[in-house]
Amino acid sequence: MARMQTKKTMGTPQMNLLFCDSKPMVLPESKQRELAVALADLLLNAIAEPRATESEEQE
Repeated sequence: MARMQTKKTMGTPQMNLLFCDSKPMVLPESKQRELAVALADLLLNAIAEPRATESEEQE
């Protein structure tokens, strides 16, 4: 006789986050520019191929 086994389904755990009612932070224009430049630099570094450094080129 074959025994029927119940399948235990492992669902993906769900994370319930509460919505925050705080207002967005307002940065001064100079800090907004600095943040935009830093973000652009991060994005550019993420898509650009790594270059050989000067010490690697000398070897």
